[in-house]
Amino acid sequence: MATQGMGTNIFGGIVAMIMGIIALVRLSRKIPRRLTEPLLYGGQVYYANPMITGPAAQQAPPINDADIFAMMKRMAELEEKVTVLVDKPPTLPPEKKEMLNTALSRVGTLEQELSVTKKALETAIDKQQELQTYIDKKKKKKKKFNPFRWLR
Repeated sequence: MATQGMGTNIFGGIVAMIMGIIALVRLSRKIPRRLTEPLLYGGQVYYANPMITGPAAQQAPPINDADIFAMMKRMAELEEKVTVLVDKPPTLPPEKKEMLNTALSRVGTLEQELSVTKKALETAIDKQQELQTYIDKKKKKKKKFNPFRWLR
């Protein structure tokens, strides 16, 4: 009885292997050529299939020389505008400069006040920790020297 179970497991494994190989062969036939060619040849390979139909079959009309020259003119104009904008230094009106300077001075004073407050807070925390350690020491001493602690 144990040999029959072992035989069916081996037979099932062999059948599964054969079915897997058949499935691989059948699926590899259905993969489009344009996906497999770059893998085989390495690099870019463009697949030109003359049987393409639908919207992909309609090709855009070729660009003529007049369109190219018009585009080159527009690009040159844009480049000139960009160079003018890059060379021109940014200018602010005096009112905005004054507002910016006052805001910066306010920020500076707030930073100074914040640093002073931070230092005061750090010293307060240090004092609080010292007091807490002092209180803890006192409690320990009180517990050590309490002769009546066993009565509780």
